[in-house]
Amino acid sequence: MKSLSVLSGSFAISLIMMAALLPLNVMADNAVPIEVLPVDIHQDMAAVSTSHHEHGSPLVDQQDGQKTPALGEFEKLIANYSTDWNGAKPPVDDDAERLFVSKGPFTEGDKTVWEYQMVVTDSQLTLADGTDYKVWAFGGKIPGPTLVAREGDWIRITLINETTVPHTIHSHGLYSPQRMDGAPHPDMGGEHAEHNSNAPRPVEPGEVFTYEFIARPAGTHFYHCHVKTNEHMARGLSGAFIVLPKEPDPEVDQDLVYVLQEWDSSYAQQGKPGHPREILGANFFTINGRSFPDTQGIHTEVGDTIRLRFINAGTQEHYIHLHGHTFLVTHKDGAPMESPIEMDTMPIGPAERKDFILRTNNPGDWPMHCHSAPHITNDGEYPGGMMMHLTVGPEKYPQTGDGPIGPGLEAIRQEWGSGAKMFMY
Repeated sequence: MKSLSVLSGSFAISLIMMAALLPLNVMADNAVPIEVLPVDIHQDMAAVSTSHHEHGSPLVDQQDGQKTPALGEFEKLIANYSTDWNGAKPPVDDDAERLFVSKGPFTEGDKTVWEYQMVVTDSQLTLADGTDYKVWAFGGKIPGPTLVAREGDWIRITLINETTVPHTIHSHGLYSPQRMDGAPHPDMGGEHAEHNSNAPRPVEPGEVFTYEFIARPAGTHFYHCHVKTNEHMARGLSGAFIVLPKEPDPEVDQDLVYVLQEWDSSYAQQGKPGHPREILGANFFTINGRSFPDTQGIHTEVGDTIRLRFINAGTQEHYIHLHGHTFLVTHKDGAPMESPIEMDTMPIGPAERKDFILRTNNPGDWPMHCHSAPHITNDGEYPGGMMMHLTVGPEKYPQTGDGPIGPGLEAIRQEWGSGAKMFMY
């Protein structure tokens, strides 16, 4: 693996910390002076408005009565698709900004590059009952930071392993070359493996590896560790990966990302979660690392159009139901559907990604939750788990009106029905 460097001991940690402080473009092998130019990404932001975006990083902060500068266009994209509702607990005295660095897009020779650097560390996720659950965290977050790129551009992800076990990044749903797939093969390890120097290897403790490939196809994807996948995903190693299409999708008022995960608290601090006999043993269920009532809601105006991207990074099927509205399921596994399906309850299996479009035309405060009832509890205590709320308009509990106001899905069905694939349910 050309860009894999083996480090050891305190020298390894010193080099890793130094590398984290360097500009990202020096992490690549055989780096030579190049012209790095910013790329105009207004076309990517044109289809996304964040005026009612409640969760994620604010675009303008107020501090002591002073406005801080608004984020640049790239930072806005990252903030818009953020799943960071809580973050894991970083190692003691660690600098959270060191754990995840993003840069781009910029031109490098004849290609446009979106570049990220992530450190994988030991961490803790606090469950709804206060239990600290041992996790490995990409970039100090559970789920990991959202990666964003444009279709046809290059994505570069440098993984720094500061744990005591090997890890990889597998970009699920993307057309990466095999050497960048981050997936174990018989040649890669195990006591009976036949070792082949050409086979990709996991990133061992103290090692650094850079994944680099063309970002395609467009759509909602995700990434996860593919070493002992059952255990490592159950310890938190996954995150969203959004590839923006070359031709922007129809404009929406909000475009939000939700990662679904499950946790078995009996493995909070010891043991190896993910045994096939214990798939149904989870007793805590999270959206973006949080269980209700600590999930974050969505605030919209009456008549807004919003896009919700769901990623199932767990092992159980979930059934997303929204009160007071129906929605159009427009994409499956990143691909647009030829005929969007109107639903009020959307099934989503392990590793599936589904996007739906919603016209928020029914004022009030509406629960949105998994309709497998045990999944909306915290260790059996209702309400909890995979639940959040959609608030439409200024009043949570309007005392007048007769339900939906103005056009609903009919007005947007044709606009979103020009995809290329047909999926059967």
